[in-house]
Amino acid sequence: MMEWNNFIFKKKALALKNPVDISIGKEIFKTNLTNIAAVAKINKVNVILGMQAACFKKAKGLSYIKKEDFYAYNNIIKEVAQEQNLAVVDCFKALGENPEYFLDLVHYTEYGVDKLSDAFYDKIRELYPDVPIQKNNFAKRAFQENHLRR
Repeated sequence: MMEWNNFIFKKKALALKNPVDISIGKEIFKTNLTNIAAVAKINKVNVILGMQAACFKKAKGLSYIKKEDFYAYNNIIKEVAQEQNLAVVDCFKALGENPEYFLDLVHYTEYGVDKLSDAFYDKIRELYPDVPIQKNNFAKRAFQENHLRR
């Protein structure tokens, strides 16, 4: 654990001293996402894009990722969805910055995953109301089981 923390601190310190220009990465990301959408359309695969959620409260100052850069990538996802006429789920909106849904800045707890599955379920139901799918409800069951044991 100590090695990992040292790695994060070094990486953050390096990023603060030498800010990264993400403009090239953003262009590559947008191109890649657009290409994935094109390949999916050619193969008649319906795509639902998901924006990245984050809990900057959970980062506790360890994140070397700037909030504005994070939002820039989510905006690219929205742009590509709009340009390619794709559905999109705003995972950031679905989870907010609720620490119960995050292990760290961007990795989800079981409750976070369940909450996201609800958001994707709702989008699928909106787009394909006749598709027979069921909600997972893992988090609700886990919460109830946990409280019943007490």
